[in-house]
Amino acid sequence: MTENKIDPFGSSQIEDYKKLTGELGLKPVDKSILDRIKNPNRFMRRGIDFAHIDFDKFIDASQRKEPVAIMTGIKPTNQFHLGSKMTAEEIIYFQKEFKAKVFYAIADLEGMVDNGLPLEEQHKIAVDNVADLLALGLDPKNAFIYKQSTEQRVMNLAYLFSRKVTTNHMKNLYGERQLGLYFAAFTQVGDILLPQTEEFGGSKHVLVPVGADQVPHIFLSRDIAG
Repeated sequence: MTENKIDPFGSSQIEDYKKLTGELGLKPVDKSILDRIKNPNRFMRRGIDFAHIDFDKFIDASQRKEPVAIMTGIKPTNQFHLGSKMTAEEIIYFQKEFKAKVFYAIADLEGMVDNGLPLEEQHKIAVDNVADLLALGLDPKNAFIYKQSTEQRVMNLAYLFSRKVTTNHMKNLYGERQLGLYFAAFTQVGDILLPQTEEFGGSKHVLVPVGADQVPHIFLSRDIAG
């Protein structure tokens, strides 16, 4: 019997993605989704993008010509690898295909808490990461790129959101963790919900492409936003 284990702060073990989709209550990225997109990318066509939460609503909003956004980021602990390049290609695709504004967080605070890397060291890596992103085709005119450590609005949101969640709720999502990792999760929620603030046009549909191991952050964001 296969057992899936996801850990947003460590090593995940996923043996059966179809089973995981059911366990997490996700929906498959299937023909009903692909048929609604004029030019689905190769990750969708090949089943690499295998599941979603309310992606259909994002498509609806885009087809109604409503403003939409895409939010992701990177923990600047190393140079681009295949996984980070795939994420970069995803957001560039959605920026072009759906005219979505890109929000790209440099998760240096998480890198400091989770990996113990000084902010100064991460800054040098982040410069290379963003250069790679631009080289792959991101349009900087329709993007907001920032570091967690210098974006006060994200920190303000993280503090506000932390008042809405109990310790038991965090344990249910993440297990027993050091408090710094819990707050790193709140900071990620601040990243995810930043596009919804008045400074960026208010409420809108925001697509957040993540690996399966990061789904707990999505659940926490939806719990808080709801």
